[in-house]
Parts: sequence; structure tokens; C-alpha cells
Amino acid sequence: MKYIIEKGISLENSEFPFNEMQVGDSIFVPWPEAKKARANVMHRNRLRKTHWSTRTATDTATRVGGLRIWRTE
Repeated sequence: MKYIIEKGISLENSEFPFNEMQVGDSIFVPWPEAKKARANVMHRNRLRKTHWSTRTATDTATRVGGLRIWRTE
């Protein structure tokens, strides 16, 4: 199989507002989108550019389950 080499593709391309978040900010992401968001956060932690923490949570307003993500550093 041949693979195409592409240049100029940003690693920061994300549907989540992680680039806009400051230390101490958090967002709630409902399931099933939370699975993709957690993978994105784990990738960012491995790059060591920023630090993130996640916890499963329920949105108090809508009672929907999901994931709360904090920027910790």
C-alpha cells in the first residue's frame, strides 16, 4: 500500500476549544463525543505542551453523562 505524505496539516486541528482554554478552565463534553475528546487530551498530555485532567461527570443542568476536562497547566 502506498501512503501519501502531506505537509502543513496542523496537529492542533480539533473540534474542541482546547487552544482557547486557560489554566483552570474546564468544559463538559457529553457521551459519545467525550471518547474522542479524551483521546485528544491524552495525546496533548503525551506531547507535554500542556497538562489536562479528566473526570466522568453529569451535567447538572441537563442530567446528561459525559466527561469534564480541565486544563491544569
